[in-house]
Amino acid sequence: MHSLKADRIAEHPWHCPPSTPARMSAFLTFTNKDILNGSLVLPNGAVRYTISTGSQFLGLKRAPTIVTALTDNITGSVNWEGGTFTIGGVERPWKTLKHHVWDQNKEEWKWGDISYTVRFSSEWGEWTARPTQGWTDVARLEQRKNAPPTLALSAELGDETERMFMVLVMIFCKKIIGYA
Repeated sequence: MHSLKADRIAEHPWHCPPSTPARMSAFLTFTNKDILNGSLVLPNGAVRYTISTGSQFLGLKRAPTIVTALTDNITGSVNWEGGTFTIGGVERPWKTLKHHVWDQNKEEWKWGDISYTVRFSSEWGEWTARPTQGWTDVARLEQRKNAPPTLALSAELGDETERMFMVLVMIFCKKIIGYA
C-alpha cells in the first residue's frame, strides 16, 4: 500500500525513521532525566560517561557542565556563561562551531574536519546529527515522557574527540534549544 508518508520520506530523507540499531555502535541511557548531572550507561550498566554541573548561586550563574569519557580518557565541558566548548583542553566559542541554516530546526556544527547537520524531528521526538555530506545519522538523542533520555552514537565517529563533540552538542541542543 502506498502512503503519503512514504512519499514524504522518499523526498525528504531527514524525515526518515530513527536510525536502525545496525548503524549505531553505542546505545547509552542517561541515569536520570536531568541530563546535566548523572551518567551515560551502556545496556549492561557499565558507565561510559559521567556528567556533572556545579550548583548555581540563586540562579545567577550557570556552572559549566563537565563530561568525562571513562573509556576514551578525555574530558569535555560546556561553559554556559562563557559560550564555549572545551574538549581535551582545547576551548572554542560556540559562534565558531555552529551556524544556522535555512531550516529553523537545523544547525551545522563543526569541531574538526567534518561538519554535522543537527536537527530536531518533532515527528520522532529526537535530535539527530549526521555529516553534512552524508546520509547516515551518527548521533541520536531521544527523550520519552516516562523514561530517561537515550543517546546513540555511531562507529562512524572516528575518534574520542568527535564522540565527545557529539555528546556536548546533543546536551547543548537539548538544554538550550529544547524541543525534546
